[in-house]
Amino acid sequence: MKEEKEPIQEAPLWQLSTVEGKTFVYQEDVVFQLVENYRDAFQLEVFQEKFIDLLLKYDFIVGDWGFEQLRLRGFFYDDVKNTPKEWKISTLEDYLYEYCNFGCPYFVLERLSGEKGRYIPPKKRNHKKQEEKKPNYKNKKKPNPKKRKKRGERNV
Repeated sequence: MKEEKEPIQEAPLWQLSTVEGKTFVYQEDVVFQLVENYRDAFQLEVFQEKFIDLLLKYDFIVGDWGFEQLRLRGFFYDDVKNTPKEWKISTLEDYLYEYCNFGCPYFVLERLSGEKGRYIPPKKRNHKKQEEKKPNYKNKKKPNPKKRKKRGERNV
């Protein structure tokens, strides 16, 4: 008997459409609007290759080109609670100056559908300082400093 292998299900492809001069990128129930496309940075084929589902938790996706490779990073709206400052969209300009090549092409996608992004902080680990172990002399004999052998003495 030959076992038939089920075909691997590929992720749905992203599609691009333009309505009234605005560009939208969408797949199934997720819609993003291309709000900035500096130096024509957005390329749908490369975006499809680099995109991972983890980026869906963000309100904005920023893609920048460096050394002919696309890097994607997520940002939240400024009013999302407990979000570190560097993950808020108001720090986009700082991110571009500090982490991207000067004048590199980049694009910004804003999520229009679904729930608003929500920052989930990493769980804190309980790191207790290990106490230094002190020797337990309760059941052991303490060393007697008087019986120490002097240098050069021999056992007889």
